[in-house]
Amino acid sequence: MKNLAKSFIAMALVATVAVACEKEEITTNEVDETTQTRGPVMDIDAVPYGPDLIVTRVTSTLPIVSPSACGGTMPQTSCGVNYTLIVDVTNIGNAPAIGSYELELDKQTGSTTTQTFTSPTASLAAGATHTFNIGPAPFGGCVGVPFTTQELVMTADVFNDIRETNETNNTARPYKYCGD
Repeated sequence: MKNLAKSFIAMALVATVAVACEKEEITTNEVDETTQTRGPVMDIDAVPYGPDLIVTRVTSTLPIVSPSACGGTMPQTSCGVNYTLIVDVTNIGNAPAIGSYELELDKQTGSTTTQTFTSPTASLAAGATHTFNIGPAPFGGCVGVPFTTQELVMTADVFNDIRETNETNNTARPYKYCGD
């Protein structure tokens, strides 16, 4: 019976030590006094807070000549006709864009031209869109030269008047048409 009691006490002592060790393992994430750091930390990317202006749509009432005529000598059918260029700038950020900004229209081919247009309001809410109706558009010609593929490039906030979360996505892909 004495041996049984000793065995029982020994087993209880082993169980107590095991529980104490288990508790100690749980508390190993305490501050390390030598480095003043905690255990593993998850790296979470913060979402930047602010506006982000991009050109989301470019359309035109400019008469488009068939691609087979582009490069030919066919006269432009829009001579003397007013046409409109419609450009949408959207704030895809998560904060309002406060202040006005400039939209730049840059005709990079043929009879080159660059013009800027001021935003229609002095602020643009997150998710909202400004529509620029430009007309008659500042390009196109009727100058009698053969038609070629022309490119217009639109850049929102061209002078970086609005501090944005991404300043590198303001320029849209070129808008191409057949003209002079």
